[in-house]
Amino acid sequence: STLRDVASQLASAGGEGRTAEPSQFWRRLGELVAMLAAGWIALVIYRHALRNFRAHLMHPRADGYFARAFQLGVGLALDLAGIGVFALVAFAAYLGLDHAHELWRILMLATLIACIVVQVVGVFARILLDGRDGHARLLPLADVAAHHLRRFAMSLAILFGLYVVAVSLLMAAGTPTQTLDVLRLLAGSPGP
Repeated sequence: STLRDVASQLASAGGEGRTAEPSQFWRRLGELVAMLAAGWIALVIYRHALRNFRAHLMHPRADGYFARAFQLGVGLALDLAGIGVFALVAFAAYLGLDHAHELWRILMLATLIACIVVQVVGVFARILLDGRDGHARLLPLADVAAHHLRRFAMSLAILFGLYVVAVSLLMAAGTPTQTLDVLRLLAGSPGP
């Protein structure tokens, strides 16, 4: 019943007391996808513009630990700046959209935050645990162990992002506290 109530609120024309309209749901879902796509396109353009600089940065490979850490640190700064570009462009696209529907506004912001968190974890996991090339990895682990730890870190980040989106959406929809408690219990989080 909770999921039906949330779906009904998401499909409503503009909030409480309005008639449910399936076309509104698909339009707003399209806006959410467009917001994320705008950020992703900006990120691809950013990475493409810096591809030669990154290639020169990583070659020749540094032999010492600190020189390698410097190379990876500059790469990390570039990656974090790319996430900043994604966030700024996606948020600018968000600002250009209709915000009359409170629940969709919260869903869009929570989704954007979840995407940023997953990207940041991905960058740090790559720097620390890159399984393709031990030279590009800061932690002295075997390739198989680093690969499994990286996958585990990314899985946790994705699950945490989904949890943030779900809890934000359910809280905004006025879900009973008992339902939120069950979700928090399943996620192992005490919650706010």
